Amino acid sequence: MVHVEASIEVNATRENVYGLWTRFEDLPRFMTGIDEVWPVTNRRLRVLGKVAGKPRRWSVQVMEDMPYERIAWQSVDGIPIAGTIHFTDSGQNKTRVLLRLDVDPTTWMGKAGANLGLLKYRMNTDLRRFKEYMETPGRMEPKRNELAH
Repeated sequence: MVHVEASIEVNATRENVYGLWTRFEDLPRFMTGIDEVWPVTNRRLRVLGKVAGKPRRWSVQVMEDMPYERIAWQSVDGIPIAGTIHFTDSGQNKTRVLLRLDVDPTTWMGKAGANLGLLKYRMNTDLRRFKEYMETPGRMEPKRNELAH
């Protein structure tokens, strides 16, 4: 299992940052390798994406949702991955976003990529894209998806 962390500060309130992150259908706008996300239930998602350039489908279960603080998930089939995203106030309408992933690369290419830091690079790139998307002027304020608690 490979554990990777990346973080970024976003110029937006924690409520808005969390709200955008819970609009799961928008994840492909800033997440590399994610082509489509659609809800199966209010806590289960199907994901269509690419891993090492190959199309893949997998299901994700939201394990924990603490509004405006943290979301934790794990795959239930397909790619073995678990993650947590934390949202913390960092003053003056700014939010620190911390993304943690635990991935079990199943191929030699995945293992090599993890060892070379490619996953961390990709996470940092995705967080920068999220920040740009979140801070785009004129973008509608996000509405939170309702997850069952």
